[in-house]
Amino acid sequence: MTIPELDFIGKLQKLGVTGWVNFNQEIEFEVALALGAGLDKKVRDLRYIGELLTTQDGYVKLPIPIVVTGTLTKPKAKFKLTESLKDVGKDLLRDALKRQLEKLIE
Repeated sequence: MTIPELDFIGKLQKLGVTGWVNFNQEIEFEVALALGAGLDKKVRDLRYIGELLTTQDGYVKLPIPIVVTGTLTKPKAKFKLTESLKDVGKDLLRDALKRQLEKLIE
C-alpha cells in the first residue's frame, strides 16, 4: 500500500509522511519534520541547520528528513543525509578546527 502523503499535526510539530507498507509488514517511510511556534525560534538560532522553509500554515520545515525502514513491529529510523547536509558537516568541522588553531596562536 502506498501512502502518497499523510500529515500528523500538533501545536508544536507537524510530521509529513510518505512511503509504503506491504503485506509482509515491511515498511519504508520518509518523514519530514516541521516545528511550530516557539520551537521554530530555537531552531533558527542554529547556525548550520541548513535552509529553513516556512509552510503555508506557519510551521518551519527542517531540511533533514527521517527514513523509517524495517517492519511494522521492528522499525528502524535514521536521518537521510543529503549532499547539502554533508556540506554542513564539513562547515562545522572546518569552523571547529579554525577555532582550535586560533586558540593555539593566541
